[in-house]
Amino acid sequence: MTKKDEFKKSDDDYDLLLADLVGIVENSRSLANEAICSSINRVFAENKIDLKVFGEISTNPLALKILGLKNPYEGKTEREIILMKIEEFLVNFKMSFATVYRNKEFKIGKNSYRVDLVLFNRRLKCLVIIDLKLGNFSYGDVGQMILYTNYANEHWCEEGENPPIGLILCDQKSDVLAHYTLENLPNKILASEYKMVLPDEKLLEEEINKAKRLLGK
Repeated sequence: MTKKDEFKKSDDDYDLLLADLVGIVENSRSLANEAICSSINRVFAENKIDLKVFGEISTNPLALKILGLKNPYEGKTEREIILMKIEEFLVNFKMSFATVYRNKEFKIGKNSYRVDLVLFNRRLKCLVIIDLKLGNFSYGDVGQMILYTNYANEHWCEEGENPPIGLILCDQKSDVLAHYTLENLPNKILASEYKMVLPDEKLLEEEINKAKRLLGK
């Protein structure tokens, strides 16, 4: 092994360790949030207060003020809030996801690209590349995602991992769309396995709608 290979392996090991640590922190945050919400629910129930009046506890300004907590979505753009909700949904709900990169930039030739979110699924042993489009879905988006997953397969994947897949999220004017890009997988069996483990696209669409409700849309 050359010194260059040793440095690359060291960097790769660091990235995996960082992904594990991020997953642990996110899981701890989720458990703390659940405990806080449980306490609020109990207090509201004892005082016969209808929770529907206050909406989602975890982001309700009144609940956060009582607890002395800061709204995690305050000052965030629409794009950032949607991505935060999707990441929170995938990482915190026991789907075997861990965060690897956020807002990851890379170059192919002279062209620069940026992907919104890169997660790793332990059950599937693959990277999941997530790209958010604030607008209508097009087949050009699929082509771009295939470019991203091919690059990730060559430069970001470790030995023994399955090929990456892409998840395109589109917040259209009249509808929401979530679409997995599985066209670049080597066989249909692997594609079927991915579909069995990954969350349903309708669930992802609902998470985007929840984020839009936070924005008052």
